[in-house]
Amino acid sequence: MCNFLSAIIFKDGTILCDPEHTDSHRDLLEAADIADNKPKQERFVKVEYLPGDDPFDVNGYKLQVDQDHVGDWFNPDAVTEQLKKRVESMIIVGEEKPLLLGGCWLIKDCRIKKVLNCRVICLGDATIETLQGHSMIHEMRGRSVVYEMWDSSVVYNMWGSSMVENIMERSMIHWMRDRSVVHSLWGRSIIQNMLDGSVVQNLWDSSVVQNLWGSSSVKDIHDAAKVMNDYRKTKGE
Repeated sequence: MCNFLSAIIFKDGTILCDPEHTDSHRDLLEAADIADNKPKQERFVKVEYLPGDDPFDVNGYKLQVDQDHVGDWFNPDAVTEQLKKRVESMIIVGEEKPLLLGGCWLIKDCRIKKVLNCRVICLGDATIETLQGHSMIHEMRGRSVVYEMWDSSVVYNMWGSSMVENIMERSMIHWMRDRSVVHSLWGRSIIQNMLDGSVVQNLWDSSVVQNLWGSSSVKDIHDAAKVMNDYRKTKGE
């Protein structure tokens, strides 16, 4: 599986990179209609520019080659500098914005009124009022808050004391850890996994929580909502 930030580096210095839509090297090549029918070291190099512990610290990123051999033409220092600039252009810190429309972002200490059809790699101590469309948040950290999730928006990981107030329609959260909280789910919303002190207060309609661990709790269930698997030591917490 390819990781953020993935890119294809060509011998002429061209960089193929589309983090808004994919980090798959295969998808990048197919979308550009490039056939992989020659030795890779003669044509291109697959790389990943990986964050350290703090994804907002561009100086902590490391370049990783994702293939066995590279040609003598490959210049890792030049590639690192270009990808560093690319990541810097995605970071938003300490701002208020009415709308983020599309793009790939790392958001910290911000308040965003609406995020529409965006990919957010990390949301750190920031607030999003509404997450809509096909928006995706890979990580919510610290005291991050999303007040409403609509449409097919997805949050993959919630850490620390991050919170989602309301999840509606087909929105989904994959993992809740630590003391993360979701207050309400409606429609066909789904939470796949809850760990430690995570809490969901209300479920309605066909909402689903698939797995509970530790001291995770669900307070209210109505209609066709259900908890699939409860692995807590004490049932009914």
